[in-house]
Amino acid sequence: MKVKRYFTVVTSDSGIIDKLAYQMRILYSLGIACEYQYVHTPISFGRSWQSYYLKKFIDKFEKILFFRLGLRIPTYIEKVFSRVERLLNKLDDFLDNFYNKRKYDHLNRFLGLDKFEFYINDSKFSEYTVVDIPLDKILAETHISSLSQLREAMEIFLNKTDGAICCFSAMRMYPYLSEITRILAKSDIDIDNYQYLNFSERYWTGKDKSFLDLPFKSGKIKVVIHIRRGDSMIIDLGSQKIYLHGEVMTSEDFKRLLEVDAGREIEICEYEPLLQNIFNEFGEDKFSCIVISDGYDLTFSRIVRAISRGQLKLNHREVKILRKIGNSPKEQFANFLKYPNVSTIIGESNTNLLKSIHALACADIVIYSSIGFAYGVHKIFRQNQSSVMINVKNHDDSYLKSIDAIIASQINQ
Repeated sequence: MKVKRYFTVVTSDSGIIDKLAYQMRILYSLGIACEYQYVHTPISFGRSWQSYYLKKFIDKFEKILFFRLGLRIPTYIEKVFSRVERLLNKLDDFLDNFYNKRKYDHLNRFLGLDKFEFYINDSKFSEYTVVDIPLDKILAETHISSLSQLREAMEIFLNKTDGAICCFSAMRMYPYLSEITRILAKSDIDIDNYQYLNFSERYWTGKDKSFLDLPFKSGKIKVVIHIRRGDSMIIDLGSQKIYLHGEVMTSEDFKRLLEVDAGREIEICEYEPLLQNIFNEFGEDKFSCIVISDGYDLTFSRIVRAISRGQLKLNHREVKILRKIGNSPKEQFANFLKYPNVSTIIGESNTNLLKSIHALACADIVIYSSIGFAYGVHKIFRQNQSSVMINVKNHDDSYLKSIDAIIASQINQ
């Protein structure tokens, strides 16, 4: 008699889209290909969802001192802030562990991820043992060329008992992603299909989204432009440039990053000609647009922190230029507001995160720079399956035909 197998997926500490569109997609596909039954482990979104506000207050205080008053925090106060930050990181770890045991935290409910048939903490599984499947060890030490061989290797760790739940850990997946992809390619599972977990259906049948009150105009083609700023950019101070990706980087490190993800280097001014071209071709009045961006809050927090800690050296003139840029960050997006049909959602907050996700899910057209947040959110939650996605850097004129088809379908409705 064939033993019925269950499996669950544990995501790593990363952003919302890396968890859902990448980790969950691949490891869920692996479990389904093995003919296992899925058991949901609630997902913690600690990197995306702000669960406390003290750290935000400290960041804001540092920026006000620097950009408004031209002051830097004394070293002894910076040390106090560092200790507070470490305590907050421990609190964050605690909250992550806490949320992993909950089905109904706010972001999970909003995304429709609170209604699965089976949960890891259900009484049904109280006698089951969760077995961490060492995919990295199996693939490193054994020649696996097919799905059946992989299943046989996993059974060794499960001891052929029916009281076990296979746990696929994303941390174990990354080093052997190409191997897992190759094995799945030989199965009947389409690993590039985002529909297996029914993310879109779960999203649209889940928590009501009308409270967000997005500025899309009724009856118009919905366009979203995503401009990534907060965690990765270059600031030109004339005599030197500040490179940011998570933290302040050297120019050499940033160049290596761009070899992997060129979308991080795109300037805001490169988006407007594409939008203007669409308006010129079809008429501005047919569209309702929202520009979404994480803005510069995180960027300047990290720069000020690096200056206070002596990790970044600037002369008086460079500080003056940086303060001028920091005191008028939203001016960078002002060109879009000359169009009466364009609105903005700028800055990092829980409310802006929800609005940005919903805007991308509603969009008929998405203009993006890299395969990250905007691309992933739209692919897995989109309402219009015939939508158009345009890479601001790599595109040809074929997108105009696709937009024409959207306009025609709307007229025929």
